[in-house]
Amino acid sequence: MATVHKISIYGGSVTVYQQAGETVDVYGVPMVRLRHGTIVKPAGFHSNIADAQREAADRIDEIREDLAQQAARLRQEADA
Repeated sequence: MATVHKISIYGGSVTVYQQAGETVDVYGVPMVRLRHGTIVKPAGFHSNIADAQREAADRIDEIREDLAQQAARLRQEADA
């Protein structure tokens, strides 16, 4: 019997999840209260949707670059 190989790839798209909330002060610390009541740190929140979309697009570009590097490594391994 011959040995055969297959590499499966998952994750053909990036999930984009949008959140909105109100800025609140918690014991002098700026936070964000989400619509369902959870209070979270303000990192990544923006005062307008366009800036949030730009940051998300930048992150997708970073992921795209990571994927290109991963593909290049696989090709190098295959050619070694």
